Amino acid sequence: MVTKESFKKEHNLTEREYLGKDRIEGNLDLRKVTELPEGFNPTVLHNLFLSSLTKAPKGFNPIVGEGLWLAKLTDAPEGFSPIVGKDLWMESLKVLPDGFNPKVGSVLDLMSISRLPQGMVLDIGKALYLKNRVVNYERIRRAK
Repeated sequence: MVTKESFKKEHNLTEREYLGKDRIEGNLDLRKVTELPEGFNPTVLHNLFLSSLTKAPKGFNPIVGEGLWLAKLTDAPEGFSPIVGKDLWMESLKVLPDGFNPKVGSVLDLMSISRLPQGMVLDIGKALYLKNRVVNYERIRRAK
C-alpha cells in the first residue's frame, strides 16, 4: 500500500499540490503508478497521465486543463466527477459508478460501455465514444 508521504516524495509534490490547492504547471506523468493514496486530488494545468491505474480511490476528482489518461481504469469510485478541459480516456471502465458526472471539454472515451443508463446526462463538449457508437454532442448542441 502506497502512503501519502512516500507518494509525495517520489513524485516531488507539495502538500498543496497533492490536495489540489496549488496547480501543477505543465503535465503530471504518473504512467507507471498502479495505486493512488487516498486524498490525492490534483489540479493539473495540462495533462495527467495515469495510464497504468486500474482502481481510483474514493474522492479522486482531479481538475485537468487538457487530457486525463485513465486507459486501464476498470473501477471508478462512487461520485467520480473529474473536470477535464479536453479529453478523458477511460476505455477499460466496465461499469459507470453511481454519481458519475464528469465535465469534459471535448471527448469522453468509454469504449467498454455499450450504453448509458436511462436518464444519464453528461456534460461533454464534442463526442462520447461508446462500445458500438459515437455520440456527437457538439452536433446535438448546434441543433437546439
